[in-house]
Amino acid sequence: MRYDRFLAGQYAQKFALGRNDKFYDFSSLGGDCTNFVSQCLYAGVGKMDYTQNGWFYKNLNNRSPSWTGVEELSEYLINNTHNIIKGVLVNFDDVEIGDVIQLKQGQRFNHSLIVTKIDYPILSLNDIFISCHSSDRLNARLSSFVFKEVKFLKVY
Repeated sequence: MRYDRFLAGQYAQKFALGRNDKFYDFSSLGGDCTNFVSQCLYAGVGKMDYTQNGWFYKNLNNRSPSWTGVEELSEYLINNTHNIIKGVLVNFDDVEIGDVIQLKQGQRFNHSLIVTKIDYPILSLNDIFISCHSSDRLNARLSSFVFKEVKFLKVY
């Protein structure tokens, strides 16, 4: 499979300030950020991983933990062996549109974002723009977020 990061970014821009009614809105169940990022990734790859420890969504009650869980998504992207979609940790200046960023705002990583715009060259977090749910944002500067730690996941 090939990941089309631009399709993922287009999906993110289309639904950043709204919801796709094909997916449950998890805002009232702890947040919709990783569900939104998973939807964007799915738009870019066009396939889900329905294996036991996979990455998939059928409905509210039939989905993988990696579809909606922040740490579970990064664990899946980094460690899965099914080659539908993969991720690797990179430095901030290696991110591209369609890559995933996760923030630790408390004791654990608790927020997922997707890169939707970049000002090149990437010299600081001010040059990376993200879109996200939970606190809905469209093309917001990553530097506008408060966090203790950040993970940059290059998706392929």
